[in-house]
Parts: sequence; C-alpha cells; structure tokens
Amino acid sequence: MHVNIRKILRDYDNNEVGADNAYKGKVVQLTGVVREVKKDLFGHQIFVILGTGKLFEIPAIQAFFDKSMTDELGRLSKGMRLTVVCRVKGLLMNVLLENCSIR
Repeated sequence: MHVNIRKILRDYDNNEVGADNAYKGKVVQLTGVVREVKKDLFGHQIFVILGTGKLFEIPAIQAFFDKSMTDELGRLSKGMRLTVVCRVKGLLMNVLLENCSIR
C-alpha cells in the first residue's frame, strides 16, 4: 500500500492505537527525505531515519534494513529523497519499519 509520509507520521502523532489499527503489520511504500543513516548500538542493524524535510520532526520514520544492503545504504546522504517498501512495526519514539528495501 502506498502511504504519504506526512499522513503516517500525523496519524501516529495523533493516535497511536488508531494508526496501529491502520498500518501495523502491513507492507507500505513511502518516500521521504534522508535525515540519518546509522547502525544500532551493537552494529547489528542498519537503519535510515526519514522525514518530510522539516528541521525538527518527531516522530520520524526509522526504516531497518538487512546487512546485505550495507553498500547501497552507504551511498545515501542527508537530504536525498528515498522511497522504501517496508513492514510497519509500530511506534517507539519513531515509527518503526522493518524488512525494508529501496525502490
């Protein structure tokens, strides 16, 4: 399902329970602006923080990728537009997306 990044962020900000009912467990495609490309504390997972382009935005999208995507993710830079396809996991400070791929 194609989702507008502004809508999913607004939905989770307004009502987490309602947003989970609409998105959790579903595969979504969305496009956002790269804010950060990082690894978790232990270096096991790589993720990209996506937003709408606003300077300060909470929540944001936190998209987790398989380590096999390391080379491709290493070529990203802040400010790039990126389209991802992922499964929605829910809200934990950011809207968490897992099993992501780049489109």
